[in-house]
Amino acid sequence: MAQELFRRNYLVKISDLDNDGALVSFEVRPPFNIGFTCQRRVALANSLNITLMGLGEKKRALLSKRNYEQSRALIIENGELKSEPIVGLRKRSTSRGARELQIELFVAYGDNSNLRRIFRGEIRTAKNTLSGQGFSTEIEAFSNVSTRNRAFTARTITARLEVIEQLMRDAGLEIGRIELVNNDYLRPKVLAGRPIDILRKMANNTTEQFYDDDGKGYFIPVNTPLAGTVVKVNASQGLINTPSRQAEFVNFKCMINPNFKLGGIVELESFVDPTVNGQYKIYDMVFVGDYEGPSWVVDVVARAIEETLLQ
Repeated sequence: MAQELFRRNYLVKISDLDNDGALVSFEVRPPFNIGFTCQRRVALANSLNITLMGLGEKKRALLSKRNYEQSRALIIENGELKSEPIVGLRKRSTSRGARELQIELFVAYGDNSNLRRIFRGEIRTAKNTLSGQGFSTEIEAFSNVSTRNRAFTARTITARLEVIEQLMRDAGLEIGRIELVNNDYLRPKVLAGRPIDILRKMANNTTEQFYDDDGKGYFIPVNTPLAGTVVKVNASQGLINTPSRQAEFVNFKCMINPNFKLGGIVELESFVDPTVNGQYKIYDMVFVGDYEGPSWVVDVVARAIEETLLQ
């Protein structure tokens, strides 16, 4: 099988809080079959569409069916079917407050010590279906969706650094990295609205960019990559197609590499077209995996960087 040939490995974690605020979770590991598409993009919230095959009854119950046409959740409680308003897939308030169902996806090659997370977020929809192959559960999830939708801020600012730090906290993000081209405004400025929207407007996309990835916020110059290991990609290290380049951007497809990171550095080496060889800053990634099928790839868009820009 394909997963044996490439020693594919994965881990799916799903968690929730019970009515007393205690963590309830379960994991899905090989040999259960899964299929997924995970999008991580600078301009959009990270998203995951994943299908889990053969979940048991208790696990399917945690991902119970919701009625989205009427924006109500159908919940079985003490043997009775009840409905309640939903925001994402949120349980009723517990002693520790409301919480959405959480999902994490890790991938690797080889044993579990190599697993790296490629997605963390909140489940928006989940649907259980039965076919000739058994039960399957289709899940749609987004990163930081509840905080994005509910958070609001209103501030008067003169220094950009201070407000960017606060806006990231308002948005429920850890501070990944902040590096500003210009820290000061010429006059006080009033900001009001959703923190994520304000941060995107504050970033001048010709010189600066804001994005969030894996629960962290980044506000950095467009041409500045994140510090860290340079990931090399060539024919012997997973490159599948000949990269195509348009202006400063390059697009390529390779075997899933869990070490790729938004804003991170990838070094391309193509024997077919050496003109694309060099180092790039990753802008967009779409991971497509089918544990028992042929797909286990990532499609990457990256921007050329100069060696002198590396931190």
